[in-house]
This record gives sequence, C-alpha cells and structure tokens, in this order.
Amino acid sequence: MGLHRNLTSNFSPIERETRRRIFWIVRKLDTSVSALLGLPEILSSDDIDQELPLEVDDEFITRDAVLPMPAGKLSLIAASNAHTRLMHILARVTKYIYPIQELKQCVQETWKGRIERDLQEWLGRLPMALRPGVAGPPELLR
Repeated sequence: MGLHRNLTSNFSPIERETRRRIFWIVRKLDTSVSALLGLPEILSSDDIDQELPLEVDDEFITRDAVLPMPAGKLSLIAASNAHTRLMHILARVTKYIYPIQELKQCVQETWKGRIERDLQEWLGRLPMALRPGVAGPPELLR
C-alpha cells in the first residue's frame, strides 16, 4: 500500500492524514514488539519518507483542506507524535545499546551519549501539557 511513502498525489487531506496515522501506529507497534522480543524492526528507517501526522484533530480535517487548531488547544495527535519520536529513540537503543551482534565499545559509548542528548531534546520539545508531573487534559494523558 506504500503507507511508508510520502505519496501526496491523488489523495484528499482526509486520505493523506489517515495513511500517515495508520502507518505511524503500525511503525510504533513494530518498534515496541521488536524491542520486547529482541528482534530487528521489519522496515528499515532508511526506507521511510512518510511524514508524521499533522497535529490537528479529526474535526479540523475536511475533504478539501486542513484547518488550523484553535489557539491554546493541543491536538491528541501531538501526544501520538511525541510518543512516535520516543519510539525512534527506543529503536536506536535496541540497535546500538543492546545490539544482536556485538558493537565496538567506542561505537556503543558514542551512541549512548547521542541517545542521552536525543532524550533531553525530546523532553525539551514536549508540550507542557504532556510533561511528567503536569496535570494536563485527561484525554491527552491517556
């Protein structure tokens, strides 16, 4: 179906966003299950050019256009995208910190530092409503 590809032609905004959302949910499942079972991911990150879903709730996506979210309202998709970014980091942890084949110690140490910086950057980009210890809207905290 090519869900991993950013194919925009001939798709309405609803179809385009649906394709993105389905792909990234399946990708997160792949990453999670692969990490739990100690298996490689099914699809290499190098083969993916699909963009993350737009951070807009369903009611703002029409057949003709994607409307902006109201000011001050955080989309449920923002939480999903934050989780997707965290899954990218998990994929690198399983690949470089706990690899199936042994890596050189210097390579592993380099990746540990990089992953630590990635986690700090991820937390820095996290919307305030999603940060640990902040009481955000219940539908986002699910």
